[in-house]
Amino acid sequence: MSTGEGLAARLEALRQALGLDAAAWAAAAAEAARAVAAGGAAAQRLAARVGGAEAAALLAAYKAGLAAVDDGGYLAARETLARRLLALGLDDAAVLLPAAASPEAAQAVLLADLLLLHEACTECARREHSGMLEAVPALHPGGWLDRLLGERIARARESGAACGLALVEVRNLTEVAVALGEAAAAELVRGVAARLREAVREGDVVFHTEGRRLGVFLDRVAAEALLELAAGKMLRALEEPLEVAGRRMRARVALGLSRLPGDAAALAEAQRHAGLALAAAVTSGREVVFFDPALAEANRRRLELAERLREARERDELQLHYQPKVRLADGAVVGVEALLRWHPQGRDPVPPDVFVPLAEEMGMVHELTRWVLMRGVREAAAWHRDGLALDLAVNLSVQDLARPDLVDEVVGALTAWDCDPARLTVEVTETAMMHERERAEDALGRLRALGVKVAVDDFGTGYSSLQYLRRLPVTELKIDRSFVAAMAADAGDRAIVEAVLGLAHGLGLGVVAEGVEDEATREALHRLGCDTAQGWLFSRPLPEAALRRFVAGAA
Repeated sequence: MSTGEGLAARLEALRQALGLDAAAWAAAAAEAARAVAAGGAAAQRLAARVGGAEAAALLAAYKAGLAAVDDGGYLAARETLARRLLALGLDDAAVLLPAAASPEAAQAVLLADLLLLHEACTECARREHSGMLEAVPALHPGGWLDRLLGERIARARESGAACGLALVEVRNLTEVAVALGEAAAAELVRGVAARLREAVREGDVVFHTEGRRLGVFLDRVAAEALLELAAGKMLRALEEPLEVAGRRMRARVALGLSRLPGDAAALAEAQRHAGLALAAAVTSGREVVFFDPALAEANRRRLELAERLREARERDELQLHYQPKVRLADGAVVGVEALLRWHPQGRDPVPPDVFVPLAEEMGMVHELTRWVLMRGVREAAAWHRDGLALDLAVNLSVQDLARPDLVDEVVGALTAWDCDPARLTVEVTETAMMHERERAEDALGRLRALGVKVAVDDFGTGYSSLQYLRRLPVTELKIDRSFVAAMAADAGDRAIVEAVLGLAHGLGLGVVAEGVEDEATREALHRLGCDTAQGWLFSRPLPEAALRRFVAGAA
């Protein structure tokens, strides 16, 4: 409100909220009303940048200063406010209103400050109740939390103390989002943040960083070795299940930690180092990894490898190898799976389990998939013209399914080389299908309508929800090698394979067994009625020319 009456009503509401005497209040109320307008913008910044609990604490500090509204009491109250705001990093709002020129004006300014703080507190509470304000602060470069933590690091350095920075990733977040929805995933993150706050000391800070990753700043510990104890305490705090969407579940987390000043001199460097440690924890399956200089060197080599991978296509370093698929009933080669290989000039080949995850991380999967499609379809069309009746299977990733132009690119490759769509199979993992459910349904449905077949790769290792077998146009299941490899000797794996075969055939789907490496496994699959198999028993992946010779020899 901007009118005098409106300000008076706001001041009266504040008096009632604070329970202050009306007579003592009235003398300064009119002057305070004239001072309020000068502090409106600062109060809005306060409301936007702190939580309701902190605004309430600021209000309580000001109320305590109201006991002696004279020059000294006024200054003490404003000093308290300034200190608290600076501690929050709100240096641009350290003084809500201009300094008072007299004790009378000081009283009015104090009351105006109180009004603005009260309204900031009310606004924060409203936003928190409506879910508009995150309960955990976010760390942004140059933001108030960035400045606050930087100051704490500087103070710790001056006193000879150590600090720590931990980055925390919830490993099962995607599973929760897929099974229960994004709201449940957000609730899980909030629950983890609350547990972390309980586990650390009052001066430590739990915050959000990129995505749904959490961070913990461990302020001034007596020795760096104590950071390991702090990490263990955080993990123990998460052992008990959390309440998420009406269910009890455990949060599986990974922690990456950086020591200050041991590993880094500044916050930004500590963040990079903690990120490298977290990546190592996620990759290795460990719960906690501390930064080590070797991680930085490995990251440098990884980035160099990524740059070379970006140039691999232009340098003609990419190749397709094809692993034959054999029909178990008669041993005929009926198809192949296209597998990408990278042979850098003058260097040893780079294994797929190294460059494929790197491509996913660097956002290069799209380019590689497009290259595989064009090259694979071109060679498959040539086989068909030469009388080789081989189906071609190409793998699609989560990132591929998320692309709106996926179907257009597949159609473009088939059209460019005049290849029958029925000769192409796209293989998608369960995880990819569930991660991009809506887009997977749309894209795979459109591809199937064109005649392209759809296979579920690594069946049994993902979310194992059978609902997608009804919703998606699946034509084939590929039984993961982890079940196939030991089925001849392990009754449990054999039972799983037999169950998958019964399920697939009952739904009218074909089945391919992966990872067949010995005759006993081939014979067991054949007796169970498995349609097709691939593995080193038949052939390792072959370059195109060698594949032609292999097929000719098997005919």
